[in-house]
Amino acid sequence: CDDGIRLVLLMHKLALMRLSGNTQLQPLVEEKILSEQEADQLRNVPDRFFLADHWLHRRLTHHHVLGGLVVAAPVFSRTFQVLSEAHMFFNQARKVRETPFPFPYAQLLWLMLHLDSIAIAFVSSAYVTNPIGCAVLVFAVVMALFSVNQTAMELEAPFSGGPNAIPLLAMDDEFVRQLMTLSSSVRLSSLQSSGAGLGDVECEVKSERNLLHDAPSFSEGDLPFTISALRVQGSFACVN
Repeated sequence: CDDGIRLVLLMHKLALMRLSGNTQLQPLVEEKILSEQEADQLRNVPDRFFLADHWLHRRLTHHHVLGGLVVAAPVFSRTFQVLSEAHMFFNQARKVRETPFPFPYAQLLWLMLHLDSIAIAFVSSAYVTNPIGCAVLVFAVVMALFSVNQTAMELEAPFSGGPNAIPLLAMDDEFVRQLMTLSSSVRLSSLQSSGAGLGDVECEVKSERNLLHDAPSFSEGDLPFTISALRVQGSFACVN
């Protein structure tokens, strides 16, 4: 089960790395999310997320065949459907990031904006006789046009890492916390089913609570993905 959680975390990390343009696998190896052998395999493939997805499918199937996943067949097949949907949404996000804005269209917009800036000045001076009023009108109209264009440029790159981009760090931290909670509940169930003493169970609960409680908070400028992500900052290590 821990290996399945590790592969889920690996898929998540690789997806965010692809969207943010990061290709370094060594940090994942140092956090024990990835082994050296797996890192060597991932370095030689163009789509790392696809390979990690394949590893997870193979691991789930192996556990199910051995009886490690005692669930009904419809429920188990739903797992593969959810993973397939995750791969589909990842490819859609890749299209947004990797498909460039048409270059001729961008150049045409740049040319038309500057021509409009000159034309608006001449047209406004013909209808507005007050120099101050004409200058204010020209400035407001030109500023509005360039502001709309600049806003569109910001929206074109939602994964750029800037202040107006999607907060990938907050999304990553929240997802890791969810996996940590899941892994904690699995370990507690294992301890209870194995007949561990009450002291061992209480120690496990206390350690997990301390780990989640000691995480620092986001500042107001970090723009977290959800409210719960306000309580987290930084990256967590592998779920062991």
